[in-house]
Amino acid sequence: MRVLGMFTLACIACFGQASGPATPEQVAKYFVDAIQSGSTQRRIELLHPQTRACMTPETKEYFDWIISRQMKYVILDGKFAAAVRPADPPPNALGLDYPVTPTRQLQVDFSPGPDRGISVVMLLANVGPRWYEVLPCPGPDAILGARYAQEESRRQDERARGLLARMPDSLRDDLLNMIRNGRRVDAIRRLAEATGEELVIARMVVDTL
Repeated sequence: MRVLGMFTLACIACFGQASGPATPEQVAKYFVDAIQSGSTQRRIELLHPQTRACMTPETKEYFDWIISRQMKYVILDGKFAAAVRPADPPPNALGLDYPVTPTRQLQVDFSPGPDRGISVVMLLANVGPRWYEVLPCPGPDAILGARYAQEESRRQDERARGLLARMPDSLRDDLLNMIRNGRRVDAIRRLAEATGEELVIARMVVDTL
């Protein structure tokens, strides 16, 4: 997925501050709306202006990696919860530099399916009356790590698709029956044991059934 095209990079500076979340809690609603709409631009507009200033052709891989993963989330209408608390000092990870100190931490919880839960944690700071997510500006090490993560994700996707395509009907029926009966974890273990695959690959396949 090409998240940051040249048009987007050129227009980052022109995103205004006239509209947007007026409270930290509202960031959750704007985030969910952006994911549900499939609009990467709306997702990018939630980023702090100083984070957006870091989005250059050199850092594109890093921000692509973060945003493209989030755009795959499935969030049902109204099926999310948000909690806000004061932010802890941001992690001093190698290769990451926060351009502004976050003051709030937002956690958005949602369930894309039975027996599944996802939590997204966002660090926030305000610019005047508006609130934004603060992502760090990546250095070379962080960009290299994002590149490796993207390659690993593609490898896992290919293995999961292959496993799904080769799955015997009898095994598929067993897994579907487990899922329908609320035994998703058992279905993942059953698939991993039957195929010798890693649990992470088995989970990806079960998530598609």
